[in-house]
Amino acid sequence: MIIAASLVFAAIFAFVSFAVQWLGWTLFALSLAFFFVMIFVLLYRGAKKYKVLTFALCIVLFTAVFFNFIITVNLWQRETVIQDEKYSVSGTVESVADVDGKVVMVLKNVSIAGEKHKGKIKVYASFEEKLITVKAGDTVIMPDVRLYKNELLENGKVNAFYKRTDIRFNVNAFVGDVEVYSGSPSLGDRFSQSIKDLLIGAMGSTYGGEAYGMLTGDKSGISRETKSAFDLSGISHVLAVSGLHIGFAAALITFVMRKLRARRVSVFVTVTAFLLLYTALADFSPSVIRAAVMTETGLAASVFGRRKDRLSALCFAVCVILVFSPLYLFETGFQMSVGAVLGIILFADFFGKALQKIKIPKFLSNGIGASVSVQIGILPAIIYGFNEIQIYSVIANVILMPLIAFVFCSVFVSLILTAVFSFMSFALRLSSWGMWLLDKCATAVSMLPFAVVPVRSTAAIFFAYPVYFLISGFFMLKRAKYPVKIPLVLLACVILAHGTFAVPPYNLKNLIIPVVDTDSVVSVVCTDGKTYVVGDLLSYYPVYETLNRYGITEVDAVYMTGLDEKRARSAVKLNRAFAIGAFYSPESEDIGGLGILAEEKIGNYYMLGSDAEQDSEIKAVYSDGNFVCYSLAFLSSGALFFGRYSDYTLANAEIINSAAVIRAFSYAEKFSDRLFIVNDYLSSSAVPPRGFSVAENPNLVFDYANGEYLRLDG
Repeated sequence: MIIAASLVFAAIFAFVSFAVQWLGWTLFALSLAFFFVMIFVLLYRGAKKYKVLTFALCIVLFTAVFFNFIITVNLWQRETVIQDEKYSVSGTVESVADVDGKVVMVLKNVSIAGEKHKGKIKVYASFEEKLITVKAGDTVIMPDVRLYKNELLENGKVNAFYKRTDIRFNVNAFVGDVEVYSGSPSLGDRFSQSIKDLLIGAMGSTYGGEAYGMLTGDKSGISRETKSAFDLSGISHVLAVSGLHIGFAAALITFVMRKLRARRVSVFVTVTAFLLLYTALADFSPSVIRAAVMTETGLAASVFGRRKDRLSALCFAVCVILVFSPLYLFETGFQMSVGAVLGIILFADFFGKALQKIKIPKFLSNGIGASVSVQIGILPAIIYGFNEIQIYSVIANVILMPLIAFVFCSVFVSLILTAVFSFMSFALRLSSWGMWLLDKCATAVSMLPFAVVPVRSTAAIFFAYPVYFLISGFFMLKRAKYPVKIPLVLLACVILAHGTFAVPPYNLKNLIIPVVDTDSVVSVVCTDGKTYVVGDLLSYYPVYETLNRYGITEVDAVYMTGLDEKRARSAVKLNRAFAIGAFYSPESEDIGGLGILAEEKIGNYYMLGSDAEQDSEIKAVYSDGNFVCYSLAFLSSGALFFGRYSDYTLANAEIINSAAVIRAFSYAEKFSDRLFIVNDYLSSSAVPPRGFSVAENPNLVFDYANGEYLRLDG
């Protein structure tokens, strides 16, 4: 069973690399031929029936996964709209959130042009008072809007997120386009909202939002800075419902019931009911489904007296999920979830025993072994999905895992107690201190130098997984064990190295890269061999993420629109993480920022005056002695870089006519004849090309030499 399941597992991961190309059909045919040959060999040698049935089941499952994928994609692509036409759209609000300064609503029970339509629609609307009070259950009508279809297949890649969420179209709407009618939320929505209200009421909006995300996977209440800190430190799994959370909760329930001397069947039924409820609450997240199926398989084996086989349970869980939802295979979260468990199954015992041999205590060696195994398991998925490696991830997880377990269990138990006994809300307030400590630890790790190393990858990196299996103890050889396994270890290293460095780097030349930020306007400008950061620099993390995304490690200069304490702190953080040639800002009466730079011994800071000599391609633009913006000259024209709170009235006609491109926070009538690169993509009709938005396509950049938008897919 293990061998057959592992073969299916390996075949499926080959499928993830090539299914959308003609080679996918070839692999499918070869896989089927292999399974049929194995069945013939087993029958010819008189093997037991269960072995034959195992391979027969593999054929059925693999065929179901493959053709379900083909059918799903074809049905999705049949639905289309005419891009230049406007439609009347209505639906019921399923969720609403404030994302990057906009009201983002997901509508279900959708009607388009008076006809019921499958799937959901995501609506981006201006953040106005009219929409602040929108809640789940309300009815939204938009009489005259354009629809932009979400494609499952794009540039040879599969976007499984759209299928999982069933969001078929996006709508960019002004407030005037939206009519809202009060309605009643569903039972599930009321249940979710009551949990959120309990957590936020007792723990505050910051830690209550984080706790809600930890329990349900809904990150809408978590700030961008917090998410970035957890991502950079390698413990982002804490803020997303995963197998870790399922394991904590199921183990806690099992422990309590066994202390109460409940029978195995009672434990099985109780945990099953909990898993069903939790999976629904987590919106059927792939990692939660995988963990729930594996937990159920282990409990069933315990109830019926069968031997637990973790590898077979994992493969069974993967097969069950993919039979019903084959596109989960293309989600990085699903790949990481499966890879993490696979790493633990294959390598945790080996590392744990090896560490015990050098006299490390068992509880510590097992924790370190599990953390290292998880990182090995998820490494291919992280490299392929995020183009980065968190350097301190293993250490952070080893050190913080006891705290993570304590915080989750305390929030979980305190929430139940508070829901039953309102006076127990103090338990949640105490849990918020654990969330505070976890935040501080994540932030501290994320601030370490080179916390993340940007890399590039190809799909070939997924072939590391079958090699992992051959290296592990599950691949048993009677003779020549190490002479075989040592070359396999080297082969795994070669695969990871090839998958990581085989693709040439981005051609970062003549580009204006908008930094995705809610509160400020920042751009990364790449000229011939030089890189500049230009803008407000009010927030550090968005700039950090953008530079990492494109593999930029050195910045020639940072040009700030001002220097106050907030900008100075961002400059200090940026200087710690990257090689910064110099910092510049206009003259300012605020000495708070200068004090911070002096305290941190930032000696490469310079102040620009209205008459200062400027040798760089980036120049400060003044009008009547007042700073207006920065400029970049190229060809016969140029670009102007305004800040978030720039006074556009200071930009006279001469300044405006000096550039063909305006980089600003939002569209301004004063520059109506200019080409705009703005933060507020979703409400401006001026830019960018139809269907593009910073929120959905963070790799969108502007090639100022050719005057066109590009998307650098990483």
